[in-house]
Amino acid sequence: DIQSNEGSEGRSGEGSEGGSGEGSGEGSEGGSGEGSEGGSSEGSGEGFEGGSDHETDQGLEEIVDAFTNVLKINQRVTILNLANVQLSEQESLADALKINHAITTLHLGSNGISDKAAEALADALKLNHAIAILRLGSNELSDKGASALADGLKINKTLSTLHLDNNQISAEGAKALGDTLKFNQTLATLDIHSNNISDEGVKGLSGALKANNTLTTLHLDRNHVSEEGAKALAEELKGNQILSYLTFSENLIFDYDTEVLADALKVNQTLTTLNLERKEMSEKTVTTLAGALKINQTLTTLDLGNNEISYIGAGALADALKVNQNLSTLDLRENGIECDGVEVLFDALKFNQFLTTLNIWNSSWCSHIPNYRLTTRRINLLTLNFCFFEQPISSRI
Repeated sequence: DIQSNEGSEGRSGEGSEGGSGEGSGEGSEGGSGEGSEGGSSEGSGEGFEGGSDHETDQGLEEIVDAFTNVLKINQRVTILNLANVQLSEQESLADALKINHAITTLHLGSNGISDKAAEALADALKLNHAIAILRLGSNELSDKGASALADGLKINKTLSTLHLDNNQISAEGAKALGDTLKFNQTLATLDIHSNNISDEGVKGLSGALKANNTLTTLHLDRNHVSEEGAKALAEELKGNQILSYLTFSENLIFDYDTEVLADALKVNQTLTTLNLERKEMSEKTVTTLAGALKINQTLTTLDLGNNEISYIGAGALADALKVNQNLSTLDLRENGIECDGVEVLFDALKFNQFLTTLNIWNSSWCSHIPNYRLTTRRINLLTLNFCFFEQPISSRI
C-alpha cells in the first residue's frame, strides 16, 4: 500500500460543502475528510502514500522511517500521505520538515498523534516555508497540542488549510487558535469540527474574525455550542466581509442559533455556503430563515437536511425562492416533506431563474404536480432518492 506516482493527480478533494464530507476519509458531513486519500503529485513532483487500515507491522514502519530520512534531502515529493499508518517516529518527521521545502500537502490523520508530537510539528512550521495543507484529524490532540500549533502559525507564512477535526480540543485550544487568527494572514480554511470547543471556544474564534482578513472557510459542526456561542458568531458575521463557507450543524441549540444566524444573513454580504443540517427547526425558525433569503444577495448554497421541515416551512422556502436571485443549491434531504410541501416548492420554480440543484431525498411525490417539465427546465441536478411515487416518474417527465 505504499506507492510513489510520477505526475499523477490526487484523489483527495477539498469539497464540502455544506453538508457533504470532503474526500472519503474520516469525519462526517460538514467537515473535511482525512482518511486514506492517495498521495499524489503536482506538476512534475512525486507523491508518497502510506498504508491504510492501521498497518503497524515492522516492515512498514521501517519503510516510513527510512522515507522520513530521505525527505531531508529529497526535494521532489510535494504531497505526502501518511494517514492511518500509526507513525512511530512522529518527531523525526517533524525534524525532516524543518529541512524539506518541497512538500506542500501533508496528511497525518488517524495516527494517534499526541500533544508532544504536535509541539514538534509546530516547531517545524516555524521554519518550513512550503506546507500549505496540513491534515491532523482523528488524532489525540488536546488544548496543549492545539495551542502549540497556534504558536507555530503566528510565525508560519505559508499554511492555508488546517484540519483539526475529531480531536479532543476544548475552549482553551480554540481560544489559542483565535488569538493566532488575529495575527496570521495566510490561513484560509480551519476545520475544527467534532471537538468540544463549546460557547467560549466559538466566542474566541468569532472575535478573531474582526481582525482576520484571510479566513474564508470555517467548520464548527458538533462542538457542543449553545445559544451564547451562536449569538457571538452571528454578531461577527454581520460585520465580517471575508468568511464565505460556514458549517454549524449538530450543535446543542436548534431554533435560537438558526434564528440569530438568519438575522446575520440579512446583513452579511460574503457568506456563500451555509450548512444548518440536523437543527430540528420549528416552523417559525424555517420561516425566519426564508425571510432572510428574500434579502440576502450572496448565499448560493444552503443545506437544511434532516430538519423535519413541514408544509409551512416548505411554503416559506418556496416564497423565498420566488424572490431570491442568487441561491443555486438547496438541500432539503431527509426532511420527509409531504406531497403538498413538494408541490409548493416545484410551483415556486416557475418563478425562480437561478436554482440549479435541488435535493428532496426522502420526500413524498405527487402525481398531480403541475407543469413538471416547465418547472424543472433549469434544474440540472434533482435528487429524488427514496421519494414515494404514486405512479411511474417517466409518465410525468
